[in-house]
Amino acid sequence: MATILDTSIVSFLTPIFIFILLFAIFFALIKKFKIFGDKSENLAAIAAFSLSILIVLSTPARDVVQTMTPMIVIMFLFVFLIFLFFMFLGAKDDDLVKHVVKSPGFYNTMIVIFLIIFLISLTKAFGPIFQVSGQAGFWESTKRVVFSPRVLGGLFLLMIAAFTVRYLGSTK
Repeated sequence: MATILDTSIVSFLTPIFIFILLFAIFFALIKKFKIFGDKSENLAAIAAFSLSILIVLSTPARDVVQTMTPMIVIMFLFVFLIFLFFMFLGAKDDDLVKHVVKSPGFYNTMIVIFLIIFLISLTKAFGPIFQVSGQAGFWESTKRVVFSPRVLGGLFLLMIAAFTVRYLGSTK
């Protein structure tokens, strides 16, 4: 039965939307970092087209992108709403750019959140890749050691100590 809320057609159009999104991202990155030089827009378009087609044709890679996209949009929407909240409180947009966006802490936080989203997407596409089983073997033993609560807690404490020393030891 046809309804207004019928979303079954969206599943057929999803690869097209993913292709357009990836093409735009790859083309922008190639042009931004000038991988093929300044005047090679055709070569950049061909490279972006090829990479986008490869990812769209690979089902696991398409699943990773399909899982990541809504999470990243929600992350950017959340950041936008936080900035909007501070602007409603009276902060100037130049101050937000100068003190928040241009600080390395903001970029580090965004990169960490992006990596967490990427790992979640990998787990959804390929299954539990970090799951520790009781089997023998080098990788299983490595995962048991790395993902044990003591090691993870120690790494967390080392990160806190490193950032504390970094910020308390700075001369600014």
